[in-house]
Amino acid sequence: MKLQKNSLVLAALMLLATAGMEAQSLVTLAERPLSEMSSFTTPIPLYKLTGKSFMHYHLSTDQQKKHPVRLPDELSGDLAFFMTFFTGNQNAPIQDYTVTIVKDYQSENPQFYVDKNQNLDFTDDGGSATWGQDQRLNIELSNKANAKVPYLLTIERISFVSDASKAKVSESFSQGPESQGKQICDAQFWMAESRLNIIAGDVVLNEDSFRIGLVDWNIDGSYAQPGIDKLSLGAYGSDILNVLESSDGVQTQSEENLFRVNDNVYQILEINKGGNEIVISKMFDKTAPSKLAVGDKLPDFNLITVKEGEASIYDHLDKKKYTYLKFWASWCKRCMDEIPDLRKLSNDQSKRLKVVGLNCADSEAILKSTVKENKMKWTNGMASLDLLDLLLVDGIPHGILVDSEGKIVDLKISTSDLRLLLNEQSSKQ
Repeated sequence: MKLQKNSLVLAALMLLATAGMEAQSLVTLAERPLSEMSSFTTPIPLYKLTGKSFMHYHLSTDQQKKHPVRLPDELSGDLAFFMTFFTGNQNAPIQDYTVTIVKDYQSENPQFYVDKNQNLDFTDDGGSATWGQDQRLNIELSNKANAKVPYLLTIERISFVSDASKAKVSESFSQGPESQGKQICDAQFWMAESRLNIIAGDVVLNEDSFRIGLVDWNIDGSYAQPGIDKLSLGAYGSDILNVLESSDGVQTQSEENLFRVNDNVYQILEINKGGNEIVISKMFDKTAPSKLAVGDKLPDFNLITVKEGEASIYDHLDKKKYTYLKFWASWCKRCMDEIPDLRKLSNDQSKRLKVVGLNCADSEAILKSTVKENKMKWTNGMASLDLLDLLLVDGIPHGILVDSEGKIVDLKISTSDLRLLLNEQSSKQ
């Protein structure tokens, strides 16, 4: 009996071990899929490099600073430079950007000097680069803590359909904070960047097959920061994965990293230090997190306002009106173009609508001056990155409509669409 009992226990343990092996998968993340944002080309202005320094406005300090650069001997004459977003070196003189100097920028074959280590010394980055066969420049930038998996971006040259279009885009960029103290070159071409900030691999686990990707959301060369970076799911073998949390298959990474595929719940048990290998297991006793949706109660969060200080958002909701949360910034032209219409809507519908402005990435001084100059008499506060993520804000301008009970009516509604909604409701009364 004892031998038989032990044999049964051993058989059970072997069965569990076999089931565990079937329910886990080691996935190598080596592919670089595009995202739904890849079709939106981001233009980058070329700035004039005069001498061996340039001015840069630092958003965090609300100040301009002169930055000297060290140039190779062959770099002289008419030079330009452009800046690409990268946050992976907090010790850099300019923490959130990498600078690239362009020689012969008006020619068909310019030379690029990328400051790969972000120290503004262009003599220690391995020399110049030129266009590849596809007329693109591929740049690798590394976070020292995650050097095995670099952040990749591609740069290409874009032209304008007309001089009028060029002038309009130049005017828009010249008014932004990134252009303060700089002179935009009168160049025939500008640059544009496409971010390859996803590492992905295919999974076949039990009856499910899918592609999984880790998204470097804050562009720092690290792909697995809970609460910041994203987890993206797509069809097996797909060369496109979503990155916006308002899209299907995208969620913010957490300590648990639970996710659902069809009717099954999975968990990322382990991410290696290099960030390019993960272990996935099927879970039988856990529930995958659900996203914020229309009809849900607005999550509670603290809001720091210009006049009232810090308080819960529920202290700013009106129990007799809709509340319109409007995300905006002074450097966003579309946001500022909407302000007059929002101001009129706020006045016309004052008995039915309360507006709460949530500013993104301006300094407190710029926020206060912009509010005063544009007569934005509604409540105005600051929006953190965590708040944008919590409320699925994937770009600005962005509006969320909440009813008098704090329930979400619409997660993405423009000022003009809100006017139509309120007018339609009025006509039915």
